[in-house]
Amino acid sequence: VSEAQANTAALESAKAFRAELVEKGILSEPKPRDPKFTSEVPGVKWRKNRQKWHVEITPKGGKKKIHGGLFTEKAAAEAKALEIVEKAGLQRQVKPVANLSELPVFQPKVPYPGVTWEQKSQQWHAQCRVAGANRHFTVKPKDHSEAELERSFQVAVAWRRKQEKENQKEKEKEINAVKSKVKPGRTIPSRPDGNAYGDELLGPNGGGISEAQADAAALEAAKAFRAELVEKGILSEPKPRDPNFTSEVLGVRWQKNQQKWRVEITPKGGKKKIHGGVFTEKAAAEAKALELVEKAGLQRQVKPVATLSELPVFHPKVPYPGVTWEQRSQQWHAQCQVAGANRHFRVKPKDHSEAELERSFQVAVAWRRKQEKENQKEKEKESKAVKSKVKPGRKQRK
Repeated sequence: VSEAQANTAALESAKAFRAELVEKGILSEPKPRDPKFTSEVPGVKWRKNRQKWHVEITPKGGKKKIHGGLFTEKAAAEAKALEIVEKAGLQRQVKPVANLSELPVFQPKVPYPGVTWEQKSQQWHAQCRVAGANRHFTVKPKDHSEAELERSFQVAVAWRRKQEKENQKEKEKEINAVKSKVKPGRTIPSRPDGNAYGDELLGPNGGGISEAQADAAALEAAKAFRAELVEKGILSEPKPRDPNFTSEVLGVRWQKNQQKWRVEITPKGGKKKIHGGVFTEKAAAEAKALELVEKAGLQRQVKPVATLSELPVFHPKVPYPGVTWEQRSQQWHAQCQVAGANRHFRVKPKDHSEAELERSFQVAVAWRRKQEKENQKEKEKESKAVKSKVKPGRKQRK
């Protein structure tokens, strides 16, 4: 259908929907307009409180309103309104607007990224992102001659290039600011790609302090900061723990309201808690807790954890994009973006033998390749969906 037919159909549909809402009681019937107290001339309206006609014209651009006064007669008010419209140089009639399909579309001889033709406003639109904010610039050609269109397009391109240079400078400033804040620390030994698996460790070869010394220094700094906050009154002194009402055994705590010792063990994996009951004697409660720990197969002591520098780092013989070694968790980590969402996959080798490391690495690579194929299919589907929605229109002028 044509645009006029589509507009008519949409108007009829809206009228039918409004009638349905009125019938259901959701909307009320519109009040009929009394022709004695309405005027078709813009700026003329009936003031019920004064029982007179009021003339008020809004100039182009939303400037200060022009008041024409109050009139007893409708004809006099309309004549005054038309007089003000003539003096202000306003449009007395509705300006006809061309349909969107009738407006020409122009394309440059040599396109430039970020510069496009706006059909509705009949102008070139350039945009660029600088320092995290979008900037826009529009150029309207004086006419649709080829020379004028090319001139206005080049103005938009020049503005875009200027913004790109400014954006590059902003990025360099940001990088320099980050570099100035980064302090030199210990160096990490590594091997170039292509080496076989080996006993590559992050050893303390680059100077600086050890991890244990760094932890101790951080703890002392935290204690000093807390003491400063307590001194300023921001924090209160920690309450001293009474040894008579505390236990070092896991799952044993004093219940003040019952005046008894309660035993409650949380199994591995955060499953349902195991309740051991309440006891009057602390020793009996601790014995019960240790018994439950044994039955549940939980760790009674703290498991020693190796420092990060003691954990080995492995490199594959032939690297693959998106598959890396996670030092902390000691496993291969593969990731891939499919249909706008990140997917992750991890493979932990059974041991650090060369054969097992190669096997687990190939599993991660196979998963990554499968995701890449799926991502390619999603892109093709999206491309076909976009093409199916594009309707053939009028030929574009080059």
